[in-house]
Amino acid sequence: MKKWLMIGGGALALVAVSVGLSLFLIGGSSQPAEAVAQVAPEPENPYKKAQYIKMKPFIVTLATRSRPNMLQIDMSASTTDPDAAAAFEQHMPVIRNNLLMLLNAQDIKTLQTNEGKEALREKALETVQEIMKERFGSEGIDEVFFTKFVMQ
Repeated sequence: MKKWLMIGGGALALVAVSVGLSLFLIGGSSQPAEAVAQVAPEPENPYKKAQYIKMKPFIVTLATRSRPNMLQIDMSASTTDPDAAAAFEQHMPVIRNNLLMLLNAQDIKTLQTNEGKEALREKALETVQEIMKERFGSEGIDEVFFTKFVMQ
């Protein structure tokens, strides 16, 4: 019986030392595990505050050797700055003018490829950002999107 008491006491002491050592190594605290484990805050979604500004459709004639072709594009712009959205609306006549000139100068064969469309979208964004920087003081517009793209 004494033998079992000694073995039980030794095992209990071993468990106590093990728990104590574990708490020491992990920086034991009297707080619950939920309070100790601090969860890193989720990064803020940059698109959460995005505003999308729809532009009126653009319809231009593309010159080709055989016959004229029509191009219709619907575009929207995005911004996270409410002041930029107001400035974009304010300077819409200049923005439309410059985008119409850009669209009218396009080659139909280039626009038949996805790469050509993407290059045009990037040029449209640059055009808008240049106008915004000149008239608003900041690029303000983050992206330009084609929401409709029709060629005939």
